[in-house]
Amino acid sequence: MEDEYQISVIIPSYNRGYVIKEAIDSVFQQNIPDIQVILIDDGSTDNTQEVLVPYYDKITYVYQENQGQSVARNLGIDLARGKYICFLDSDDVFTKGKFKKELALFEQYPEVDSIITDAKFWLLNKYSERSGLHPKLKSHAHPVLLSDFPAYWHYGIIAATSCHNFKRKILSNLAHPFFDPRLPTWEDWDFFAKIYHHSNTLVVPEITAEVRRFSDNTRKERHIPGIKCTIDQEIFMHTYRDIVTKKVATMVGIDYTKSSNIESAISVKYQQNGYYSPIKVLSEKELNYYRKAFLHQKEMLGENMAHNQLVQLHLHFSWAYKLVTHPVILQYLEPILGPNILIHGSTLFYKKPNTKKYVSWHQDGYFMKFSSPKYTTAWIAFEDSTKENGCLQVIPESHQRLYTHDSIPSENSMLPSGLSVVEAFNKETAVNIELKAGEMSLHHVNIIHGSTPNISKKPRIGFAIRYISAEVTQELYHHEVLLAKGKYDGNHYKLLKNPPKHNNLFSVESQKEAHIEYVRKRNASQVT
Repeated sequence: MEDEYQISVIIPSYNRGYVIKEAIDSVFQQNIPDIQVILIDDGSTDNTQEVLVPYYDKITYVYQENQGQSVARNLGIDLARGKYICFLDSDDVFTKGKFKKELALFEQYPEVDSIITDAKFWLLNKYSERSGLHPKLKSHAHPVLLSDFPAYWHYGIIAATSCHNFKRKILSNLAHPFFDPRLPTWEDWDFFAKIYHHSNTLVVPEITAEVRRFSDNTRKERHIPGIKCTIDQEIFMHTYRDIVTKKVATMVGIDYTKSSNIESAISVKYQQNGYYSPIKVLSEKELNYYRKAFLHQKEMLGENMAHNQLVQLHLHFSWAYKLVTHPVILQYLEPILGPNILIHGSTLFYKKPNTKKYVSWHQDGYFMKFSSPKYTTAWIAFEDSTKENGCLQVIPESHQRLYTHDSIPSENSMLPSGLSVVEAFNKETAVNIELKAGEMSLHHVNIIHGSTPNISKKPRIGFAIRYISAEVTQELYHHEVLLAKGKYDGNHYKLLKNPPKHNNLFSVESQKEAHIEYVRKRNASQVT
């Protein structure tokens, strides 16, 4: 089939009448002759057709009964007559100069069949730190061949759909239908993995599109009809991710181990965003047990408990040891950290009502100096943790790199060092990790996080547990650790083999004795 256009742009759309004009205009603003714009309306019920009236003589418009993005994209491919094909999601826009840049690269590298680029991400009209490229690919300052980095695309999406441009002729190497209509989600990864496998793909770390997410949820509904954004959706998404992972692994000839359960589904979201919450881990009976433990700790230390009196409690108090080895907590960690897990640290957090105390924005990984970021903090709420009482806040996807920090001491800082991120980042994307009592959040060692003062009339009480993969080492010092799960054969950390001996939880004298021993050992070993 002869090429009638330079580029065919395929835009599948569903109920995007309020933004579709911006998407189409961004194509025609490229100032490239012979562009074919194919818009497949997947059964829109809004004003899409009315908005498109001025464009009818400029585009190929097809309306179909609602059948999903895969069917819409396949129809677009069938209608494409361009030498090159691009996809543009109907809520995204191309940046100026995209096509000129990519056509020049195709001319410069004639052996290349497809090009992937980077994107800016916008969430609810706010700029996100998220990148459109896999972080390892983004780190290169110049174009690289994807074939030099095969593992990056074997296990997930590496670039936004709107950041792909490929030669139409390579579709002859693929079986029809190109997009699998049986996949209600991850169909784009399935398709592009086939493109990567059958072509020479050039990765260009330059922004050529803006990927935008709005609050109407139509994008999710197109993938997952009738399923709410709950753990059911996480399981649903992970199940189909598992299917595509297996398909890709079979195609490229690599080993694949199936794992489609709720813990792994949570792990996927954790790896993408740098955190996950909420997860229910404690029963009401258990909550009462740990609340009573806190009250005795408070009775022992007084109302003005210092931060350094509330760390590493699991090494000396049986109630804290029982919590850090809780089987429900540990079951969520193995998909993230692997089978061999150490307890690296713990902190009891008590933020009094109407206090000015806060935690500055920081990344734990900045000062802990680990050989690998396989380190996770589990934050368990003993009482409801809310925005008003200064709950944990995180910057989604900021775990992809370390930011510049400095020490900014303050009498109100709950971090003794006053360590704070001083490099610019978008605070408007911050997420409040609100938890009900008994719920847990997980966050990555490199995610930017902090908390605001408690302006409520109730205290914020929680327990943070820091878990680390047994394979990870640390530059700063040798650390006392406990084994949470699996085994530890290394000698980098001092492995304590026995749990705390002070088992009389509700004896203040027993806890005082334990605390004296605890302070003595801390001063001797300088464990922080």
